[in-house]
Amino acid sequence: MRRKCVSWSARSRGAQSARRARVSRAIAATASSTLRAPSLVLCGEHDKITPPKRHTFMAELIPYAELAIIDDAGHLPTLETPEKTNMALEAWLDLPMTLR
Repeated sequence: MRRKCVSWSARSRGAQSARRARVSRAIAATASSTLRAPSLVLCGEHDKITPPKRHTFMAELIPYAELAIIDDAGHLPTLETPEKTNMALEAWLDLPMTLR
């Protein structure tokens, strides 16, 4: 009977990757909070890769950002429901521009 062995280097690569992801998210959160440009955070309602909950959090970090969640779309709303995506973009572009 053979024992399956996971090498230490594979484990450490996984830990390093997780650590880099945490640092990257922290940097993105800091950068987002200093953004002073009109911003639209857009996602699909059924996005499993980056769920709407995460987009909501991102929109809350960006001052004066608008959030648009596209019905009947997953991770690629621009390809899955282009008409609804265009409607969301047009609605956002029609808003008065606010720079603060």
